[in-house]
Amino acid sequence: MKKILVLLAVLCFVGSAAQAAVVTLDMRDYGDGTYDLYASSSLGDNYGIVYYNIDLVNILTAVHESPTGYDLAISAVVGFAGARSNLTGDGALFAYQDTLVGSAPASLIYGIGQTAGDRALLGETGVPWTAPVLLASGTYDVGGPAPGYGQELVVNILTQEWTDGPIPEGLVRAAEVIPEPATMAILALGAIAFLARRR
Repeated sequence: MKKILVLLAVLCFVGSAAQAAVVTLDMRDYGDGTYDLYASSSLGDNYGIVYYNIDLVNILTAVHESPTGYDLAISAVVGFAGARSNLTGDGALFAYQDTLVGSAPASLIYGIGQTAGDRALLGETGVPWTAPVLLASGTYDVGGPAPGYGQELVVNILTQEWTDGPIPEGLVRAAEVIPEPATMAILALGAIAFLARRR
C-alpha cells in the first residue's frame, strides 16, 4: 500500500508541474571554450518570459543576447533593458522587461521563449529573437569544468496579455525552471523503476 501511495504522489507531482508554466534552460557547450544559453517557455499557459536571474558557474564571461532596443515611436526602451548584467566570472545573469514603466505594455515583447520574431523599431534596424530565445553567450576555461548552473534559477513569465498601462503585479509569476530537458520525466521513471524493483 505504501508503494502505491508513493507512486501516486510522484505522478501527481509530475502532473501538477506539467500544468504550471515551465521554462527550460539549455546550456549549449561547444567544447571550444564558448557556450550559448537558451531558454524556452511552455506554450498555452503564459505569454512569455519577462525576467530572469540565472546563477552561472565555471564561466569566464557572459554577454547578454536577450532582445532589447529603443523605440522612438513610443520614446521608450523595449525588451530586456532592465539591469542587464554582463559577467566576468561566475555570478548571476539577470535582466528584465520593465512591466511597471508607464510605456508598458507597448514596451513589452510578448512570447519570448515561445515564438521567434522581430520587433520593428522606428529609427533602428529592429530587434530579432529566436525560439528558444538566446539569453547569453560567453566563454569558459576549456581546461576546467564545463559551464553550468548555480543554485539561483529564477524566471518570471506573464500570465496574460495586458493593454492598459503598467502590468499588475499579479500577472507576473515565477515559472518552474528546468535546467535540463526531461528532468521531471526522468524523476518519474526513476521512481517507478525503484518501486518495481522493490517488489
